[in-house]
Amino acid sequence: YLSHRLTEALTPAVILEGLGNKMCIELFVEVLQSDGGVFSAAVAGASLALADAGVAMRDVVCAGSAAVMKVEDDGKQKEEAGGNKKSKVTYRAIADPTEDEILQASGVV
Repeated sequence: YLSHRLTEALTPAVILEGLGNKMCIELFVEVLQSDGGVFSAAVAGASLALADAGVAMRDVVCAGSAAVMKVEDDGKQKEEAGGNKKSKVTYRAIADPTEDEILQASGVV
């Protein structure tokens, strides 16, 4: 999954014209710790590795991650005040979410 996303992120930045048919570029990413920002760190590291290796690129690639979490208000405050029992649904955007927050936010678009 990570390798496919890295390929999609980095391929448009690499200038393939003039490389020849016999050139192969291989990137190896080793994840030492997964706190939810793996993709962003992998894109930045791989992009800088390509630039350091002298691969012709249009620009250095960067990435970020965000999650949208669904937060439901159970309406307890309204119920105690004699109001209706409808729950209020709100959405919260989180920049640089942790792995737990990403799993909690999955399925929300």
